Amino acid sequence: MAPKVSNYMSSPVIAASPSDNLAHIRNLMLRHDISTVVIVDENERPVGTVSRKELLRIAVARNWFSRPIDSILASEIMAKPYIVKPNVSIKRAANIMLKKDLWSLVIVENEKLVGIITRTDLTKAYAEKYYGKAKVRDYMEMNVPIVAPTHTAYYVAELLYRTNLRRVIVTDKEKPIGIITESDLAFAEGLTFRSRAKTFRKRPGKSPRGKYAMVRYYLVPLASDIMTPHLITIEPEADLAEAADVMIVNGISSLPVVDNEKLFGIISKANILKAITEVS
Repeated sequence: MAPKVSNYMSSPVIAASPSDNLAHIRNLMLRHDISTVVIVDENERPVGTVSRKELLRIAVARNWFSRPIDSILASEIMAKPYIVKPNVSIKRAANIMLKKDLWSLVIVENEKLVGIITRTDLTKAYAEKYYGKAKVRDYMEMNVPIVAPTHTAYYVAELLYRTNLRRVIVTDKEKPIGIITESDLAFAEGLTFRSRAKTFRKRPGKSPRGKYAMVRYYLVPLASDIMTPHLITIEPEADLAEAADVMIVNGISSLPVVDNEKLFGIISKANILKAITEVS
């Protein structure tokens, strides 16, 4: 019988109110190293969630560019919470997350918020319970979004927002040299998408009119500026539980799958969740 979510849920829950701004919520995520903040009303009932997915949506949506994040309220961007009871199996929880494309499920008992279970929690459960059930090659993704070190961060952000993998691999001559995830963009220091047009330096040069003057040179952050280098990788023949354990120990959400130093695929927490739904 599959374990229950009560065995792996996080409690107490880091929460905020609908009137809290996005800067406060972002700081909560950084301070507590979490991917989702539960939004509760005055009676401590869950009314929404804000995850890194919402932060990325804010980063790439043009209608948000003019607003600083301390002026954006949780109530404006929060997603509807998906609520389950503590006795739900992790197999059922994984299935819900995959079908609904959720980062987490909110756990409620007797109308009270008692916990939250995330993809990280379920990945930990797989690492502990299901060694020997599958290989990395059985569940890895073969079609990996790839960018060059010189692609702009804005191109990367739009690519991330469009892909279900929520991460891209940076390659140099087919060799993976870095990875960029939603977190890298959501929490990047000095990377402010809504003020991209204001990021510039002045130096002597020729103006559009052909005269020498102090000219603005706009600074565009590149993939190489925001990627996480020194990749932790895994081989396709490794046990899937080993991959899950490596993710948990290193606090990462995916592993490039490498064969003879060439990118072969990628394994992520979403793939671990799929394995949970199919394990016997």
